[in-house]
Amino acid sequence: MTALNALGIAMYVVFNMFIPIRVVGNYFLCLGYVVIVAYPYLFGVSSGVIVGFFGTLIYCLLEASFNGIVGWTLGNMFIGFVLGIIFSKTKKMDSGLLRIGADISAIVLSCAVAFLLIKPLSEVIMFQLPYITRFFSNLRAFFLDCAVMLIGYPLARYFEKKKLV
Repeated sequence: MTALNALGIAMYVVFNMFIPIRVVGNYFLCLGYVVIVAYPYLFGVSSGVIVGFFGTLIYCLLEASFNGIVGWTLGNMFIGFVLGIIFSKTKKMDSGLLRIGADISAIVLSCAVAFLLIKPLSEVIMFQLPYITRFFSNLRAFFLDCAVMLIGYPLARYFEKKKLV
């Protein structure tokens, strides 16, 4: 693992632990998702997977949130993987508008698969819970975390354009 990936893992953990923004009840905007989008955009698939997996794993261990650790970790690893692949393809596109549309679609669809399929199915398998209850429970997380990722996307583009990384 490179120092750059270690920095991404640390940023993911710190942003989630120390900059929580309460939205409703026990739901927070997790600013670490900015990193989950920025790393595959700026550094590729392997960085997206490493930061998604290890950042989430370490965060869950530190927060002692063991119930969702498998689903969150696999889901965020999936998001890093998919976005890394898509971003590497869309960066070669000529049309800026088409590229942005494809990137935003990839963010939303990868979030939907991660939060509405991978995470709830892991809970169904591990805890014998009905899928439908886990689906609705994760629907709020899908909207909130996807919103943060959509904020992270223009930030990553800005960093690339200004050659800040």
